[in-house]
Amino acid sequence: MRARVAACEPVGTQTISIADRDFAGEEALLVTVDYGGQVTHHVLVRQGDLLAELFVKPAWDRAALRGLARVAAAILCDGTPAC
Repeated sequence: MRARVAACEPVGTQTISIADRDFAGEEALLVTVDYGGQVTHHVLVRQGDLLAELFVKPAWDRAALRGLARVAAAILCDGTPAC
């Protein structure tokens, strides 16, 4: 997932950055997107072959986003033998 996010091309004044990683599931990323002052977050969580993307706007604090990712990881565990 990290490589795919890193390969994203920002448009105009947009910036894309990985703000946190490896906090839930087999792999997790907190991606911050700044649209010239308007900030949004994408939380990506992977368990086995399953991936969840959570789009959060307005911005939540990092602790709340990590907690949301842990809940998503637990739900994904029900759908994969990887857990």
